Amino acid sequence: MARNGVYDMIIKNVKKLLIIIVFMLSFVTLAKAESNNNIYYINYNDVEMTKEEYDLIYNNFGDLVKYISQTDFNAALLNINSIITLKEEELYIKTTTYNDYYFGNMQIDEIISEEDYNLLSTTNTGNCDVDDVCYQTNAKRISLKIYVLLESKTYTFITTNLWKKKPNVTSFDIIASRWVDSNNKFSMTNYYGEQLADNGIVEYSYLGGNSKYASNGVGISMNILDNCAWNQEQLTIQGKFYGATSFQYFTTYQHAVSSTNLTESKNYTFSGGSTSLGGVLNFANSSIRNKYDGMQGINKLFTPSYFA
Repeated sequence: MARNGVYDMIIKNVKKLLIIIVFMLSFVTLAKAESNNNIYYINYNDVEMTKEEYDLIYNNFGDLVKYISQTDFNAALLNINSIITLKEEELYIKTTTYNDYYFGNMQIDEIISEEDYNLLSTTNTGNCDVDDVCYQTNAKRISLKIYVLLESKTYTFITTNLWKKKPNVTSFDIIASRWVDSNNKFSMTNYYGEQLADNGIVEYSYLGGNSKYASNGVGISMNILDNCAWNQEQLTIQGKFYGATSFQYFTTYQHAVSSTNLTESKNYTFSGGSTSLGGVLNFANSSIRNKYDGMQGINKLFTPSYFA
């Protein structure tokens, strides 16, 4: 009987322990579910953000919220004023008020180094008063912005084409960039594209069939959406520099003025020269080249002292 009493006591204690474990697991599951319910946004690098965190990053860094890394995100929350800068020791803030074609008067606060400001190309800037480097025609405006994430030492090059009026032809346009790296110190880590319009959004991965990659350049063919009132295209390239180098970055947006297809739109190489489009794209087939408007590109030069 004594042995049976001990056995019954063990069984009762085991049951109590199991009940406690089940309760604890249920509590953890509920806590996790409650935590997940607070997630407002997950970006390209799988960084999860609450609404407050998203607003904090977006209000300070704009579209970088889409691809900021977990390391840079954590650092940004700790010190929002030092995560993105071009030269930390020469940091200053530039506030620019400008008139946007679609949204009217707007204001942007930019963290910019004096050194990088002096390196800005003054060629083809036109009236693009808020962009680092840009060029525009009556139909569209192309601009280049460059950011540096100090924590991971990642450079981000963002090319944006903004249509100022609706294009007559909507076929496969090309947004592309190439670079000349004298010491082979630049290593690209990621690239992707986006087409934003009032009637839809199209995202382009580096794995997609619309993309073209070489050791010195990247291009994405975008089939422009039909029947849209406004349209904007972006190409984002990320990479790291492993030492000082003379580095020149060229970027272009080429609009198809006559109908073309995806295969034709990718039939180019990345190089400059008198026959290149925008200083980036070279089509061996002149009949294909003539399908594009030949809008001039923009570029920016970095000297070795920039990376010192």
